[in-house]
Amino acid sequence: MPPFFKPFIGAGVEFSDLELEGFALLGAAFCDPATSEPDKACRPFDRAHAGFVFGEGSAAVVLESLATDCPKPIVGEILGASLILDGTHLPEPSVDGEVRSMQAALSAGEIPPGQIGYLNAHGTGTPAGDRIECLAIRSVFQEHVRELLVNSTKALTGHCFSASAVIELVACILQLNGGFAHPNRNLENPIDPEMHFLGSQAEAITAEYGLSNSFGFGGINSSIVVRRGSVDGGRN
Repeated sequence: MPPFFKPFIGAGVEFSDLELEGFALLGAAFCDPATSEPDKACRPFDRAHAGFVFGEGSAAVVLESLATDCPKPIVGEILGASLILDGTHLPEPSVDGEVRSMQAALSAGEIPPGQIGYLNAHGTGTPAGDRIECLAIRSVFQEHVRELLVNSTKALTGHCFSASAVIELVACILQLNGGFAHPNRNLENPIDPEMHFLGSQAEAITAEYGLSNSFGFGGINSSIVVRRGSVDGGRN
C-alpha cells in the first residue's frame, strides 16, 4: 500500500485499511503500489486518470442573511443550491442526476448558464466520474463550455471526502474574489479537448458568478451557485 493510501481523520471521518481496499476494489481509488511518481497520481480530467487520491483538509464558512445589520464585508453570496438524489448504485454516476443538480441550483439562483464564468468541478480523477461530469457540464452549458473555465481543487488537495464540498466552496469564492483560477495539476491530455480546463498554470478571470459541484456515491448530487463579494469590500 503506497504512503498516500494511509487512513486519515478529517471532518470527523476515519477510514480503515479495509475500507480503503474496498474503494480500490470498486475502481474508485488510485491504488498502484509500484508507482514511482505518487505526486502525479491525482489527475482529474486527464486521460491518464486512474482513481482518486485521499487528501486531508477542513474548512468552515459563516452564513448570514443579507438583511443582517453587520459591518463585516461580504466575501461571497450563495445565490442558489441543490440536493438531488438519483439513487444510483454505489460509485456509478448519473448524467441525469448531475444535470438536474446544476440546473436546480442555477434555477434557484435565477442565473442562466451563460452567466457562469467559472466552474469548480467535482473532478475526482476517476475515469467514470470525470467522463460523466463532462457530459453533464456539456448538457447544461451547451456552447458556453468553450468559454467556461473549469478546474478541480482535488487536483491540489486530493479527495477530502466529507470536507471536500466546503473546501471547494471556499476555493471557489477565493478565486472569484482574487480574479484567478488555480491550476488543474497534472492535466496534460484532457478527456474533452473542447472544454476550457485549466492546465498547469493559473489563469486570470473576471467572472462574477461561479458554480461548485459535489457528487457522491449512491447518486447524492449537489451544486452551489455563488457570486463574488463586492469590489470595495462593503456589503451588497
